[in-house]
Amino acid sequence: MKFTVKGELYGSPASLTWHDGKLTGDSLAIARLLIEAEISDGEDIGPVEGPYVHKNHLADPVATYFLLCRVFTKIDAVTGDAIPERPPIPPGAIG
Repeated sequence: MKFTVKGELYGSPASLTWHDGKLTGDSLAIARLLIEAEISDGEDIGPVEGPYVHKNHLADPVATYFLLCRVFTKIDAVTGDAIPERPPIPPGAIG
């Protein structure tokens, strides 16, 4: 399974590819994602309705995508054969 996220990080273009738990791409994007994963260890990460990943988030494509949504300032495109989809934010929720 593989997907690539392209967007902006701190106002500059950035891309990151997740391939079966391995990360490639812009070094700053990878560093920020690794930090976010470490900070989030033990936190439930996933869609509002679940399922959630509690540990080892970067082994799971959906949890990785949710962490990338925290890291990237803007996401322009997600491509690949395993594109995780963020469900719509429920009315009244803060996104």
